[in-house]
Amino acid sequence: MTPKQSQRLIKKIADIKRALAAEKRKLGGYDDSRGPRYLPSRYYLQLADYKAGLAYTRWFAKTFPEDIGFPDFLFGWAVLLFKSG
Repeated sequence: MTPKQSQRLIKKIADIKRALAAEKRKLGGYDDSRGPRYLPSRYYLQLADYKAGLAYTRWFAKTFPEDIGFPDFLFGWAVLLFKSG
């Protein structure tokens, strides 16, 4: 992956986190019917940043305890756990 591609993924992650924080401030909770909260784990895998990916999945599990997610999200979560040991 080129540095420009990795910067683009980092920007996407930051944009998603910013949008989720804005929803939390505005609505007092999360209205994530579009589903961007599932994307950062995929981006962390592409960046091979497993530590940050695990931090994101811990936040996800704490914030959305009833959300089972999509199969590709769960698979990415499992890969993050495996790669982190």
